[in-house]
Amino acid sequence: MGIDYLKYDLCSFETDVMRRQAPNDKAEQARLMQAAYAKMGRALRATGRPIVYSLCQYGSDAVWEWGPSVGANLWRTTATAQPHGPHPPSRL
Repeated sequence: MGIDYLKYDLCSFETDVMRRQAPNDKAEQARLMQAAYAKMGRALRATGRPIVYSLCQYGSDAVWEWGPSVGANLWRTTATAQPHGPHPPSRL
């Protein structure tokens, strides 16, 4: 027994599609991105299986406001955590 889970990451979509198709138009870029996430959401629903759908949006573009409308169950709320300051000594 297990679960089906998809973390959908559109990292290259911004440079490969959004900026190329809608240069200097942030609203249209956001629409393109949301349309891509919605397309995957429809595809997952079409399987007829319960699949947890996670958006990798790094908390950008107020994903919490539109994520549910594209079928997502969860999403990132921030960028990747980065270490800051001195690192603790390694233990061997």
